[in-house]
Amino acid sequence: MVQQKTPPSPDELASVLDLAEAHSMGESTAWLLIKRHDLPRFRLPGRGKTTLVRRDDFERALQTPISIGGNAKKAAA
Repeated sequence: MVQQKTPPSPDELASVLDLAEAHSMGESTAWLLIKRHDLPRFRLPGRGKTTLVRRDDFERALQTPISIGGNAKKAAA
């Protein structure tokens, strides 16, 4: 039997814009981080299309290093 995860409480969530402002980054940078780390996103009734993310997940993604290069060498022209 698959166990259902309990939904996060509204206190655990923050909008993408609020998280971006709290970390002195642009909203598009925050979205890039969310998509790169495949963070779960939520919406609350009455908040329209505002996308919310768990604060802890966002903080963890900020601390996670990412690879910026590969082992492939450039081919000679």
